[in-house]
Amino acid sequence: DSLQLLKSIQQARQEWLEAVANFDQADNDELIDYYIYRMKACQIRYNYLLKKAKEMGVRSELYDAQ
Repeated sequence: DSLQLLKSIQQARQEWLEAVANFDQADNDELIDYYIYRMKACQIRYNYLLKKAKEMGVRSELYDAQ
């Protein structure tokens, strides 16, 4: 379902941005390591969902939704 995919993409993007913001605020090595891991995981998920949207042909809808 393309609508659900678009929602997932928006959620993944938001989670990625939150991880970046939290990384910027991290004040110890353990948190820094965690947010580096989290940013990478979010980025991989976000890129996967974008690729899936492109394969489904919902790319133009994706830009309209942002």
